[in-house]
Amino acid sequence: MTDAKEAVFDRVLALLDKADVVEVLDLYVHHLDFSRDTDSWLSSVFDDDVEVVYPTGVYRGLAELSEFGQMANSAAAHTHHVMANHRVVLDGDKADVTAHLTAVHVRGDADSSAQFAIGGHCTAAVVRTAAGWRVRRFVFTLVWRRECGPDS
Repeated sequence: MTDAKEAVFDRVLALLDKADVVEVLDLYVHHLDFSRDTDSWLSSVFDDDVEVVYPTGVYRGLAELSEFGQMANSAAAHTHHVMANHRVVLDGDKADVTAHLTAVHVRGDADSSAQFAIGGHCTAAVVRTAAGWRVRRFVFTLVWRRECGPDS
């Protein structure tokens, strides 16, 4: 293979890795909204030894993360999460990611005005495992929070 072809091949592999890393993070926020009644998806997103840091605390391992998810789901009947503007820096079988995250939490039915919304930045350390890319560490830094509705 010529040097030019090898450079293109390496770039394509890097782009595929970046797409896979973004996909695992997008899968996380997808499951937060669409898989609220189960935690069976956790191992498809997170490494077994994951550490997740939220303003509410630090959660280590899938069991603690599952407990946090149950608590968070009890505070809102519906959620709508959006993660965007991913920046992925690859280093072999590791990747560092920064992104923006916003979420709306609806306390009542979908028409309820009782909501709170948050926005901030997240960083993630993602690793390639035998099962694919998995999040090893995830940190959410709150930038803003807004309460609205009768319960605010």
